[in-house]
Amino acid sequence: MKHLKSILLSTTFCICLYTTAQEDLFTAIAPYADGKMEFMTLDEYRYKHTYTIAKNKFGRNAGLEAKIDYSDGKIKTQEWRTYFDELDHYTHPARYIYGAGNNQATSFIFVDKVLYKIWYCSEGCVDFKIQTILVPLIKEEKKEAAGKSKKKKKGGFMNKLAAKMGKAMGMNAHYMAQNDVDHEARIKDYLQAMKEVQLANPYNAQTKAELAELQADRNKETDEINRVNAEYYNSEEYREIQKRDAFFANKAAEDAKTEVTLKNLTGKIVGFGNGTNMTGGTVNPGATVTVSCEEDIYLYQVAGTTYKKARLVNSSGSNCEGTIDVQ
Repeated sequence: MKHLKSILLSTTFCICLYTTAQEDLFTAIAPYADGKMEFMTLDEYRYKHTYTIAKNKFGRNAGLEAKIDYSDGKIKTQEWRTYFDELDHYTHPARYIYGAGNNQATSFIFVDKVLYKIWYCSEGCVDFKIQTILVPLIKEEKKEAAGKSKKKKKGGFMNKLAAKMGKAMGMNAHYMAQNDVDHEARIKDYLQAMKEVQLANPYNAQTKAELAELQADRNKETDEINRVNAEYYNSEEYREIQKRDAFFANKAAEDAKTEVTLKNLTGKIVGFGNGTNMTGGTVNPGATVTVSCEEDIYLYQVAGTTYKKARLVNSSGSNCEGTIDVQ
């Protein structure tokens, strides 16, 4: 009977873990959002983030907003954009997609108390690239009550030293444990589990009505943007800008016909100029400079404390619009 009870407890524990892993994004992150918890990036920079859950016009969870502290006095905010961001499922989302439709859209996923930002999410997120791993700085568990015996752990000194160093750097056991996780496998398992949850929760009539209204709002906003853009493109201001840009483009093309590009392959800092002065300034090894091709151009090299004319590298009227490797 005792053995059976142990099996039941073990099975229950496993089911709880599995169920927790299938929580939608907002349910899972809620205890750590809205200023309740700081997140820290799992990399050498360790920037601190705080997250807030944004809601749509119907009061439903719709996105994440962030405040990022770069520890140098700079604070960056990321806002939920009503018409540019999406969820992969309206009622049971696994992903909040920041900049949906963009080839570098960022998906936010929260699983096993870790927030992931991933890029290049393919259809169904079968393939992706992890951009950032963010770990909430969960408080340590309370110490054992006084009087209780403690088992001596192997490597006790080193464990204590690592914990002390981690605490000094603002980390904790949950943060440090993430270094030993296969994060890509964790994300894939979660997304597969959530796909099953989403399929088991089709939208009801009310949900479909809300989605239709939100899409109508988006279409209206898109139409307004297109109208404003069309007015601008037909305005006198835009036509003047087009004329100005065309003028400078033509001027640049004309200038190119009277210029030659010189590439410094001498391995030293050199100068270029006409027969009288070093008009092209100094040029580092491997760098280039563009000068007039309508006069003789000479290489200038260091001689003592100054630059002196060394040799002719381009004759007047030669190699216009071209490039010369100066060795």
